[in-house]
Amino acid sequence: MSSRRLVITPARVGGLLAGIELGLHTRVVASDTGDTSAIVGDRMSLPQIPGLGFPDKRTRNSISCRA
Repeated sequence: MSSRRLVITPARVGGLLAGIELGLHTRVVASDTGDTSAIVGDRMSLPQIPGLGFPDKRTRNSISCRA
């Protein structure tokens, strides 16, 4: 277990920022339209988008254990 490490790379940092921007944009649009389901829907689907730095449970092991 102690060998598992999350390596912070510039690509992951960029992906994290893009994910935050996407979340903020979605929240603003949803609040303007009064549709709260858009917020929940994007929050749920965000970890499934590749390259955003939010790996889901199925890919976390393969990413963190890569040498």
